[in-house]
Amino acid sequence: IMRPGDVYTTSVGQALKSVEIRIAPRGTDDEAREHEDGEVLIRGPIVMREYYRRPDATAEALQDGWLHTGDLGRLDDRGRLYITGRKKEMIVLASGKNLYPEEIEAHYREAPVIKELCVLGLNRDNDAKGERLHAVIVPDETVLRERGVVNVQQLVRFELESRSVHLPPHKRILTYDIW
Repeated sequence: IMRPGDVYTTSVGQALKSVEIRIAPRGTDDEAREHEDGEVLIRGPIVMREYYRRPDATAEALQDGWLHTGDLGRLDDRGRLYITGRKKEMIVLASGKNLYPEEIEAHYREAPVIKELCVLGLNRDNDAKGERLHAVIVPDETVLRERGVVNVQQLVRFELESRSVHLPPHKRILTYDIW
């Protein structure tokens, strides 16, 4: 809840006094380190008791009194909650690694030539290696015009490769389409 004098436009505010918020690291129920993204868990009198006639869904969402919201977020040092994404938007690679598209998109979107980008798991031709990271990229026409770029494909490939070296191999975009 936003309190007078404590308004941060990127935050959804602090929890009500009767509500606890905890951030579980991605993939576990242990508590995340301060300022680290993870799943938002809440506990308190405002939390539902159950899904109507759905004991399976209730068991999945409610564990030890904590509601697993499916939202990803982080808490700052004053207890303000910042929502950063959704857990269900996760890509599971054939290697078993879990990736969150918004994290990878944010990294590559730093390239001035990239206006928009969508990362997805793609398995072309039922490749036995499983899903690979694929991106659909919309170049920034203004930047291309200002730079006098003739070969958009080559520039996009250069930008992707130069940013990929800063990521672990499983987080690198392997294939892409330009729109």
